[in-house]
Amino acid sequence: MKKITFYLVTIIILPIYSCSQPFNTFEKTEIPIVQATDMGCPFVDCYSNSLAKTPWDMIIFDNQLFVGSGNYNQNCGPAQIACYDLATNELKLSSVPDEEINKFAIINETLIAPGIDPMQDWAYGNYYIFQNNSWKTVRSIPYGIHTFQIIEFDNKLFAALGTEIGHFPISVSENNGKSFVEVKVTKNNCPSPTLDSFNDRIYNMFVIDSKLFAVKFSGGAYEVFMFNDGQFDYITQWIYDIVIPNTDPFVNKSGFIASITYNNTYYFSTGYLFKTQGVKNIKHIAFNDNKYIIDLYENNGHLFALAIKENSNKSYTSAIYKINDNSTELLFEVTESNYAISFAVNNENFYLGFGYCDANVDRTGKIIKYTYKGEFK
Repeated sequence: MKKITFYLVTIIILPIYSCSQPFNTFEKTEIPIVQATDMGCPFVDCYSNSLAKTPWDMIIFDNQLFVGSGNYNQNCGPAQIACYDLATNELKLSSVPDEEINKFAIINETLIAPGIDPMQDWAYGNYYIFQNNSWKTVRSIPYGIHTFQIIEFDNKLFAALGTEIGHFPISVSENNGKSFVEVKVTKNNCPSPTLDSFNDRIYNMFVIDSKLFAVKFSGGAYEVFMFNDGQFDYITQWIYDIVIPNTDPFVNKSGFIASITYNNTYYFSTGYLFKTQGVKNIKHIAFNDNKYIIDLYENNGHLFALAIKENSNKSYTSAIYKINDNSTELLFEVTESNYAISFAVNNENFYLGFGYCDANVDRTGKIIKYTYKGEFK
């Protein structure tokens, strides 16, 4: 989850794999002007819990902007999904039987949202499909207490899970999601089922070079598993000096704050941004001013990052960068009483969703469209 406060949690461990040299960061001497349009908070009347109004994730699909909300730590369901028609600016709200929606994905030209904490019993986990202008609930993942991600690979759907003790935290469907079965996970040639239902979770999966990988945070390291011959086998771990920004009310040190596969490269953020093409070759992407990366988005073949930092006057700067092959390029930044926690991009329009703000609760959940007037490489 992307829940962040600015206590800096530092995990210091000697790295197993050395990082190559950081990228160059180019700050423009003259930042282009952006035109801001306040779209308001779509969830202003939906929750009594202010944190639940946070726009955890946003995605543009079929010329509509979708925004997730909720709070699965404090059980604020049913979760609301906002949908803005970008042609008419009309807002539509839909509820799903879940405590929080914090990730969207487009799979086979279909928009889906994993059920991070369904309100029903634990016999099955949920995911939600956007069909015919409404959200359809699919309950087909056995023991899927928490479904953190769904990904397509080799004409199958894989679900990254938090599940019950004794079960494996990954399931697979070979019939387009109608039913799922557990996938064996092994470490050192031994089965590695869930022993701790809170810590033994798979939050992230990705594909590089036609190979499927899964990542589990364990004991200060990220354990990496590869799918091979019908099961996931442990292959390596990523260990770093990690600084993780985190959001009230709690520190999330488990899944990556943001991740995306772009041009056969996996980008992932722990606060710091890294990229990898060969799993064991990790490169750190540096940013100026101690900014932390909390979201990534691809649009029209370009990769963008949302970075934030806390200022000395208790305000926050939210900055949009373009990620190039060997450099980062600052496009624009804004300073407000709270920081943006998610964003989506549609050509020159950047939609930023602002997170929880103690100083000004009324700003929590605001969506602001920034129309970028400059050019980028």
